Amino acid sequence: MPRPGGSPMLHHLNLAQRDIFFDRTLNPDRLYLVGGEMQVDGAFDDRAAAAAYRAVMRDVAAMRARLVLQDHQPMLAVAPPDDASPIPVRLEDFSTDAEPGMSVAARAAALWAEPIRPEDGRVMHDMWILKAAPDRRTILFRCHHLIVDGWAGLALFDRFRRAYDMILAGGTPPPDPAPLPDPAAEHAWIQSPKAAEDSAFWARELGDLPARAFLRRPPFGPSLKARITRDRAAFARIEAVAAAAGVPLPALLLTLFATLVHELTGRAAMIVATPVRNRMTAAERAAIAPFVRLMPLGLQIDPATSLGEAAAAVQAAMRRGFRHQRLPMGAIGKALGRRPGAGDAMLGDVLFSFETRPATQGFAGCHTLLHPVSHEGDKYALALHVRDLGGEGPVDFDLALDAAHWGPLGAAPVVDRLGPMLEALERATPDTPLAHLIPPMPAAERALIARVNDTARPLPGRAGGAASVVELIRDTARLRSADPALVTAAGEVTSFAALDLWSDRVARALIARGASPGRIVGVMIDRRPAMIAAVLGVLKSGAAFLPLDPALPAARLAELAADGGAITV
Repeated sequence: MPRPGGSPMLHHLNLAQRDIFFDRTLNPDRLYLVGGEMQVDGAFDDRAAAAAYRAVMRDVAAMRARLVLQDHQPMLAVAPPDDASPIPVRLEDFSTDAEPGMSVAARAAALWAEPIRPEDGRVMHDMWILKAAPDRRTILFRCHHLIVDGWAGLALFDRFRRAYDMILAGGTPPPDPAPLPDPAAEHAWIQSPKAAEDSAFWARELGDLPARAFLRRPPFGPSLKARITRDRAAFARIEAVAAAAGVPLPALLLTLFATLVHELTGRAAMIVATPVRNRMTAAERAAIAPFVRLMPLGLQIDPATSLGEAAAAVQAAMRRGFRHQRLPMGAIGKALGRRPGAGDAMLGDVLFSFETRPATQGFAGCHTLLHPVSHEGDKYALALHVRDLGGEGPVDFDLALDAAHWGPLGAAPVVDRLGPMLEALERATPDTPLAHLIPPMPAAERALIARVNDTARPLPGRAGGAASVVELIRDTARLRSADPALVTAAGEVTSFAALDLWSDRVARALIARGASPGRIVGVMIDRRPAMIAAVLGVLKSGAAFLPLDPALPAARLAELAADGGAITV
């Protein structure tokens, strides 16, 4: 794919990029957007911004990269610095709208929900300048995760700001190349004895833990965002609790998050993904490229445990993991026998991150507020990003949820719990039981549960009172004796009358085997009329039925039947 000024250079993907590429191959609608949203107040020069963005593209190889397939392998084709492609900067003016602020917010939300598709063959980033007033703008910098991570995104913003200030002052930004690093050493490391040692550790650490905290089923939905803020005084009180407990602040906040997950799911054991030190070498630290590494922590939460004891256990799990943090999540999944594309392929469906860095310097002559953004759609049922970006501003607790999983209540079940839990954490001591941090069930949820469970209906039965299930089937069979009413996916058709007689035969056979009231009979059969006849036959015998899935291994079926006390199957 030749371009003006020369042909592109081909680069192999590093381990993080390969994980992202293959995950997105399996989940093509997953967004994988990272970047930042900047609120800029002051005399901002849009033309200088476009020129500064061009300077960043000239210097940063990742900004000129396009995804290609070479011999069926994904690679990045990096155009030369003098590439003449159009600058992906767009300006939209909402200053004449009736409510420009609301228009800008709505447009920004729509853009964050709009994917950047690497397979389209274009550069994997863009910038949008949304003008709300002559001296007020919202600037969106969107990148696909294949070319940057959060650290690289902040480095790009700093380059952009410095180039803008220099251009505004009448200068020209000098070249400052940032090539893509060679991933050869990283690929060699994954075959090393240390990588094998790390694989064995994670297999032991996580082998008995469930891969997911939430019981999600496809189709998954877009990413739903919510934010809770704490002012500096409130956050200082939380820092004091961590100091009193003798644990780092991230360990305390992760303990609170795990308690929230326990409250939402009822799970005592869980895997929580958390970012770790992304750049292991000097070359990686100097590069602008994604080196995303997530560490899957196996945590146990008991509400009766004290906050100090629970936080110490979380800290211990973090320390164990840090000694093996370089192994990518994909390799950890392989060590645990998880198959790509399987329902349990991802290690953990909840994520916690804690980011702290000095206050971001603004554009010359402008007040600038930068919010890092990560939109990964349905990848996690629940994610919490705690962001302390320095200065005097508040600390953000940014939530991201799978909208399809949370349904009509949206983010309310999480927000209505996390807010009070943070307030309780401010007042806590190391001896406070975790249970004392958990608020009562929110009113909206109580109302929804009451409404969903308000299912009382009169049963269609005899005039003298409600009939049993067996009597209802028998009455229906009498009234609709020749009506073929049951059709299955397998194409089998039967009538109510035939079903009634069929289940009578099953009941007689079961009674001969000892079925009676108080006994349990296992039913192991695929979904077809025979299963319905078997269930009705069990009920007619007076026994209760225990459903058994024929797809399960024989040993597991035997265990379930024995545990359930089935007299026969």
